[in-house]
Amino acid sequence: MAHRVKVSISGGSIEKVAADGIIVNLFEGVRVPGGATGAVDEALGGLLSDAIAMGELKGTLYETRVYPTFGRIPAKRVVVVGLGPSKEFNLLRAERASAAAVRAGARAGLRTLATIVHGAGIGGLDPQKAFAATVRGIYKGLYRFDAYRSGKEERQVEMVEVVERNEEKRELYRHIWPETQAIAEAVAKVRDWVNTPPRDMTPETLEAIARNLAETYGFSLEVIRGEELLERGMEALYGVGKGSQYAPRLIRLSYRGGEGKGLLALVGKGVTFDSGGLSLKTAQGMETMKMDMAGAAAVLGAAQAVGELKPKVSVEFLVAAVENLPGSRSQKPGDIVRVQGGKTVEILNTDAEGRLILADAVAYARSFGASHIVDVATLTGAAVVALGQEASLLLGNDEELLSAVEKAHEAQGERIWRMPSWPEYREYFKSSVADIRNTGKGGAGAIVGGLIIGTFAEDRPWAHIDVAGTVFREEETPYSAPGATGGTTASLVQLVLDWAKGR
Repeated sequence: MAHRVKVSISGGSIEKVAADGIIVNLFEGVRVPGGATGAVDEALGGLLSDAIAMGELKGTLYETRVYPTFGRIPAKRVVVVGLGPSKEFNLLRAERASAAAVRAGARAGLRTLATIVHGAGIGGLDPQKAFAATVRGIYKGLYRFDAYRSGKEERQVEMVEVVERNEEKRELYRHIWPETQAIAEAVAKVRDWVNTPPRDMTPETLEAIARNLAETYGFSLEVIRGEELLERGMEALYGVGKGSQYAPRLIRLSYRGGEGKGLLALVGKGVTFDSGGLSLKTAQGMETMKMDMAGAAAVLGAAQAVGELKPKVSVEFLVAAVENLPGSRSQKPGDIVRVQGGKTVEILNTDAEGRLILADAVAYARSFGASHIVDVATLTGAAVVALGQEASLLLGNDEELLSAVEKAHEAQGERIWRMPSWPEYREYFKSSVADIRNTGKGGAGAIVGGLIIGTFAEDRPWAHIDVAGTVFREEETPYSAPGATGGTTASLVQLVLDWAKGR
């Protein structure tokens, strides 16, 4: 559905590449460019130095300038992207700078681009990680979701060449290329799924996606659907989806590649549209609720990448798929439902539905023997209040697992911030008529929402990732089109790869 670009690795010097455009970079405050940017500047007779001296080119973060080369080098245009202050540079900024640069090239009508690796030289980043960040940026920057447009955008970048003159670095890049490409393509696919309108992205659609992954990569597939959920004791998951014409379902993809450190379960919230149920959201609050299945999409995207890379580890991918709509059969505030395993939950707000469907999914993962459980969900507006759109929120009950999740995000340049899970917070969701209630009292909404899910992991190592602020942006940025971001997908893949390596 989205535009796909061909990316390759080549040797040589960027100023000698014959492409429509070449991409170099500049730190803020630099007066005389060095490295590859300096080589291009010299070949252009000081064009970039002159632009810096005149104050036109400043190197501010994600600033882009496109200059004609006047035939002095084989490329027709040079794109310069600002990296901001050098002391603040990191993998995230390398990725976003790469995305901003290729977007500038696309706006200029350039069909072929060549780029240096941002951060692998004076940027001080690990070369392999800098390469992966640059490639992620290429894919993310050129992503467009135009499946529903009657007129297609003609100005598309068709090919990007990553140029590295150092042979040793080129070999490092080629070594991690399969992994880098699989992750980048999985993120693009996740963005497609999350951007799809809710009319066309239903619980049935999520099941069809999982079925296609199973057929493509040889996963085992189990789907527990409709009334069978009640037979299996999953009243919480069933209850959230009662108001929809589409039966709620729990989808399980099983990958068996080896022992690893145990059986890891990744569990995603798949509310394909969230009206709030009878606790109805405002009209404005519903505008972006097609993205409430982004946790499920990230889990399925991770499954796609794992299927491509085939790590020697065993993983379960679970998706709790529902549509949360008001109707004559919808559950009501005051209802009490039973989660698989026997615990009961008093429902005080039907818009606190993600924790209900994940409660059954997590309990099921524990019941079939998952040794470690990670759930991913657009769970709370409170996570956005706490962290904005800059980081996902993390909490859990096991230091080793939490550290593994943090390291995976760091490796992929994605931000995540750990919150406390002190036992005192359990008092916030005690019920007088059931084991627990589905809403808290006393604040700490993001923490309480996560801990309600964690109740059903019981003694299993468990981590919760609230991605409410990081998987969707309503406004365009210099480095991304509006809509789904594919956030945390890459980190889930990294977690699985690290798991396979025992770290």
